[in-house]
Amino acid sequence: MEFTVENVIRFIHLLSATIWVGGMVSMINVLPTLHRMGLHGADVRTVSRSFGTVGFPAMVIAMGTGVWKTIDAAEVSTALWVKVGLSAAALLLGLWYAREASGRGPAVALPAIRLLLLLSGVGLVAASIAL
Repeated sequence: MEFTVENVIRFIHLLSATIWVGGMVSMINVLPTLHRMGLHGADVRTVSRSFGTVGFPAMVIAMGTGVWKTIDAAEVSTALWVKVGLSAAALLLGLWYAREASGRGPAVALPAIRLLLLLSGVGLVAASIAL
């Protein structure tokens, strides 16, 4: 593989997307376990913020490099638009989930949000493979 700016951007994009989506899937599994262990409120917020120190910058970098790659692309495929939509959905669902799981919301929708986050993560991986 040739050492070019495009390849460096692609590497950074893939690395940050892996950290973001992998961390998101991990958090989907960790937070319910914390609740079953009797940890709520401040304890869950601490775990969420800990992931946020890595996950949020990774998400911003993944989206930023994705925009860079899109601007640089000669044509934009349907798979890319699906990926953009799923990224936006995952971002909004993650924010909603963090709010609900930390005790600031009713927490009624947590299982549904977890399922939607998992599906958006799988969809992101599938759309990425299609590119």
